Amino acid sequence: MTRVSIVPSQRRAGVGAGLRLSAEAGRFLALDDERGLRDYLRKRWGVAELTEQLGHPESAVVRIAAACLGLVGSIEQSAALSRALHHDDYFVVVVAESALRGIWFRSSKSRCCRTLRLAVELMNRYDYDRALALLHRILSEDPGFAEAYNQRAIVHYLCGRFERSIGDCRRALALNPYHFGALGGMGHCHTRLGQYETAAAAYHRTLELHPRLEAIRQALRQARELALISGPAEGSVCGCQPLEAACRAVESPDCAWRVFRA
Repeated sequence: MTRVSIVPSQRRAGVGAGLRLSAEAGRFLALDDERGLRDYLRKRWGVAELTEQLGHPESAVVRIAAACLGLVGSIEQSAALSRALHHDDYFVVVVAESALRGIWFRSSKSRCCRTLRLAVELMNRYDYDRALALLHRILSEDPGFAEAYNQRAIVHYLCGRFERSIGDCRRALALNPYHFGALGGMGHCHTRLGQYETAAAAYHRTLELHPRLEAIRQALRQARELALISGPAEGSVCGCQPLEAACRAVESPDCAWRVFRA
């Protein structure tokens, strides 16, 4: 029989390791010491080990593991963190969502990530032209930066360029198929274009990725109602008051994209 040697990193696997992670990392979190926690994780834990703890039976451990991945993980952990969005514990979902946001915003070279944060600040000040110029610059330097496409999609949406927004959402999803924000954004664009059945399909797919997005669940119900009101020909608007009111209810980008506005 061949003896299998177990390296230290393998010994950490299991319930006990998760409890140690929770205790040790929890001390840094309690002190709001992000730098200290990041240094500790890089010295003591591998990303694969942290990812394994997302399956720990204790919700508190899963929350800590997700928070840690938000600091030291990469876009390769999107699949595992996206599964945590289906967790029974609401706070696990909140932390996993925040971790995904952190990872997606830094999934490029540092210069592009800094520029992206500046673009988002400009968007929040309604300076869409300058934000768009920065996003164009980022994507010319790194055309594989999914979050930059998502943020450019938001700018196009806010400026009423819904077809262009859909195009950028698709580019973001081609690079990051777990990006529920881009999927929800596509739903909003299709709604504004009067394509309610297509919008409903996008919202449904969004909830398959992130079932806790109640605003998207509401938008899905409204899109289905709009599809019934407008009839089988998508894009036709009857002009009745209930239809106009329902359109206004889903026109805000906040219910799909708010968690991605830094």
